[in-house]
Amino acid sequence: MFDEARIFVGLGAANAVVHVRDAQHEADLRGGGGESAEQGDGVRSAGNGDGNAQAGVEARAVELRRRGHASIVRLILLAMLRTRLAIAGDAALITRHRHRMFVDAGRRDDQVLQIMDDHHEPWVAKAIVDGRYIGWLTEDEGTVVAGAGLLLLDWPPHPLDPRSCLRGYLCNVYVEPSHRRRKLASNLIDLALAEARRRGIRVVSLHSTDEGRPLYEANGFRATNEMFFVEPVES
Repeated sequence: MFDEARIFVGLGAANAVVHVRDAQHEADLRGGGGESAEQGDGVRSAGNGDGNAQAGVEARAVELRRRGHASIVRLILLAMLRTRLAIAGDAALITRHRHRMFVDAGRRDDQVLQIMDDHHEPWVAKAIVDGRYIGWLTEDEGTVVAGAGLLLLDWPPHPLDPRSCLRGYLCNVYVEPSHRRRKLASNLIDLALAEARRRGIRVVSLHSTDEGRPLYEANGFRATNEMFFVEPVES
């Protein structure tokens, strides 16, 4: 039973960049081409909807927890969840994740974030339809508990990727507090990096809090010399 669950574990969220290596990630849940979430090889239920099989997985998890195999239990619980591709109809949910991501990182929940929400929701809906934003959402019994997105950016050829005119940007990585420390973000990051590799994109960048930086560095991201000039939006 347990061999049927494809479980992808990485480490995952800071101002960093990663080279997408050729043999690191095997996840295959992708956007484009009309492929459904069920056809991908991301996190799948080990029971494929079979109630008896699901009950068996849960019973085994209880037994392993009793024996102290905490890491194995986490993998089984991860396999019991379902990850699907985001659609345009998920725009409000993705926007909520983005909002909470900034608040949880310490930003004031103020009017600026509301303005961001008002503009982000229609933007991400269109970006999903256009294929510029590929999102993944993890569900627990039909409720979305985590998400992440890969934004495809036009980018001039660069010494880090001299043949490509695209760069990936990992964004909107968020896990509900009730489901944190279960490797959900790590799995979503694996899916995003696998999709970048499938498209021949060698560089994926992101921004992170100081707290998240060690996790991204452990997954191959490294700090760069990037700088910003930002016009103030707050008084």
